[in-house]
Amino acid sequence: MDIDSIPFGADYRVRIQEALSRTDVVAIVIGPKWFGEPRGDKPRIFQTNDPVRLEVAAALKKPELLVTPLLVDGAEMPAEADLPDDIKDLHYRNAAPIDSGRDFNAHVDRFIRSIEEAERERERVAGEEHRRKSAEDAERLRLERQANEAQRRAAQDAAKRKKLAEEQRQEKPEPGPIPVPVPWYRTRLGAIGGAVLVAGVIAVVVHAQTGPVPEADTTPTPAVSAVLATPTFDFNALRSHTFAPIGSLTYPLFFSDPGDFKCPMTGATISDEFLTHQAAWDPLPPSTQISGGFFETTPARGKFQYDLRNGALRDGLVCADLFNGSTGLDRPTQADSAAGLLFWSTKPNLFSGDDLLYAFFVSATGWYDVWRHSGGKWTALVNYTRSSVIKTAVDQTNIITVRTNGTHAWFYINGTEVNSITNTQQRGSLGGLVVETSVNERYNVTYQFGDYGARRQALRAR
Repeated sequence: MDIDSIPFGADYRVRIQEALSRTDVVAIVIGPKWFGEPRGDKPRIFQTNDPVRLEVAAALKKPELLVTPLLVDGAEMPAEADLPDDIKDLHYRNAAPIDSGRDFNAHVDRFIRSIEEAERERERVAGEEHRRKSAEDAERLRLERQANEAQRRAAQDAAKRKKLAEEQRQEKPEPGPIPVPVPWYRTRLGAIGGAVLVAGVIAVVVHAQTGPVPEADTTPTPAVSAVLATPTFDFNALRSHTFAPIGSLTYPLFFSDPGDFKCPMTGATISDEFLTHQAAWDPLPPSTQISGGFFETTPARGKFQYDLRNGALRDGLVCADLFNGSTGLDRPTQADSAAGLLFWSTKPNLFSGDDLLYAFFVSATGWYDVWRHSGGKWTALVNYTRSSVIKTAVDQTNIITVRTNGTHAWFYINGTEVNSITNTQQRGSLGGLVVETSVNERYNVTYQFGDYGARRQALRAR
């Protein structure tokens, strides 16, 4: 630093510090008269206010600077004893000789190369330090997220246990059917032509016979219970029985069992609370795990993900508990991000050109839809439809149910029928879980299913 470049009136100590803060390399040029003219019994370098001494001392205090002595005009490196205490470390810095003769250019080039090598080394060390710090920060963030996730799962498990305990406390024994007095026409009508019990629907065919019709019985008949009891008659015998009716009337009687709209439903033939991965399911897709009472999956944005359950279930009930995430990152924000149930599905090539499947999607944003996948393309059977029965708040659970009977399917959310379809294509018999995340989601969405259940109910007269 040239002392003549310091303006008049400026504190050269401050200017020295400012100059050092803007540089990476400090060259201390030492000539034969570097110590300065003696003042008293010691050279000027020993004066505490000597600018050269202040500059050297300030540079040596900054470990990030490359401080290199340059010996010119045959000067030698000062001995430690010949230096003031605050610059004695200068003696241990490797010096570069710079001759003013024919070797001047070679010496300067070597000095420049040493600076470049030192700069590369410093960049390498700085890069390693940055990577180390980045790795430490990433690990710390991972541990924090892991701890937060553990707390979230613990809270979810506690909420689920509390919910199950509350349901068990409120659950009452289901009443049996109320006995119905035998009406007068029981003795006057012929054989029953057939009975169908599919997904809680009963169809009774009554065949009238000839004969006098007595006066109507005015005795009041008690109301039939809304709870459908398990039949006690022989289904196989009914299937094989043949009738030759004269005429017929068909009366469809619909029964709604409250136990049908819990999951698993009453009398489930397939039940899974997702404590471990059961072999009846397909191998878990990527980013999916089953533990702690949840089936949890995080598909990539713009992708479907499914898990198919083996076992024939063409007619009956299938249900799942779909849990709304506890944070904004867990839940969908786009209209085409949702999760739900597969039904009437074939195997093994789901989403390929030779498959056939149906999917009932429900979104925490408040809508549902139904799709068919066949011949390699999706067809909307019920397009995006909003429903007030869908729970959209954080930490709430939607119970979604599909009821199938022959060529018909009905869709329920939290016990309320929201829609139905009639299918004329050939149907499969597998059910399972399916999720879809929109390409427009800012983050990948995590979907959680709390329970899965299915009940096979199919009876037809032949």
